[in-house]
Amino acid sequence: MSTRSEILMSGNNNIQQQNMDTFITREEVINHDSKETGFWVIVDSYVLDLASFLQKHPAGANKIIERRKKSVDISSNFLDHFGHTVRAFRDACKEYESSSKQNAVVLKFPEVVGGEVLIIGKVQN
Repeated sequence: MSTRSEILMSGNNNIQQQNMDTFITREEVINHDSKETGFWVIVDSYVLDLASFLQKHPAGANKIIERRKKSVDISSNFLDHFGHTVRAFRDACKEYESSSKQNAVVLKFPEVVGGEVLIIGKVQN
């Protein structure tokens, strides 16, 4: 498991640590749009790295890639999923909020084998 610092500092990132929260600018999210740099999106103010999840998505990677081209904030699409997906996301958000925020929080879906979503921070408003 990568530490949040390793994920966030793997590049020329504009990221602030404040009270152990990791705040990431929207511009920084926009710049992470590949498997190599991380495929970052915003869901309900949380920054998620979908790099290892893309190819495992049941509807295919293109669905997420095309949606992200419209906006890095994919909250409406993500939160419009089945209840168990939203529940898993909310549980991971609670874990993020209660953690020391040193490690990325892993979000797994039982129907997707081998594809992890990482909560790596929150978007800076």
